Amino acid sequence: MKQDLLSQVVELAKKISFAGQWAWSIQRFARAIHPDQFLFRVDWHHNEPTAVTLYCRFPSEPSTSEFQKAISIARGFSWNGPDPSAIGLSLGVDGPRGIAFRVTNKGNLLTALYFRSEQHSGPSWAERLAAFLATCQYPEGLASMIEGHLKELYRPGPVGVIGLDEGQNGVPRAVKFDPPNVPLSVTFDFLARVGVSSARINALMTIAAGLRAESVTYAGVQYGYEGFSGFRLYFACEPSYARKPVRQRIALNAL
Repeated sequence: MKQDLLSQVVELAKKISFAGQWAWSIQRFARAIHPDQFLFRVDWHHNEPTAVTLYCRFPSEPSTSEFQKAISIARGFSWNGPDPSAIGLSLGVDGPRGIAFRVTNKGNLLTALYFRSEQHSGPSWAERLAAFLATCQYPEGLASMIEGHLKELYRPGPVGVIGLDEGQNGVPRAVKFDPPNVPLSVTFDFLARVGVSSARINALMTIAAGLRAESVTYAGVQYGYEGFSGFRLYFACEPSYARKPVRQRIALNAL
């Protein structure tokens, strides 16, 4: 999304009953920080929006002091997770590349940070992962489990985007990885091994078939302090290529 479309996002958000504060905050943030890219997302349940999120990319990775100044501009939002510069150091990058501002229909304001790593999988990445989890104050034993999962899901290439959800006392609520272009067979085998029900996997298979997908564009996996805590599958699709354009439908109650 180009920056000149932000005003349209704000106008749309003003029509959503729970997004007024969110719209005011993200507009203040954008005017001060001048993000160079935006991504706007709306979550729905039937015909009702349940959350709106704006992902912003920093023009350059901010230092801790620059980040603290930036987050203070987006009043209502906060960051109680690890020091962004310390996370950047553990990953071998200068700092966060992006930030997400989310509001739910319950009025909850949530923040997430995103770091971009060009590190490839292998022994050096294993060291980075352990340092990253230590900075998050996560148990040391999670490193081997997460490394095993990511080895299974990542194709050759850089690790890419790593996300952290805001938490408390310097501990993030969750850390997130988004392996790209994961074959469907690999994805569904992985989900079965981490305990996802066969009914849910079958429903996801039906969705993938309806979208004519051969792979998952991003297989988002999430970990909390106790270990694996959830997943999201992202499919990039072009409705005009479907048998019935713009009539793709996903039945949420099947999931």
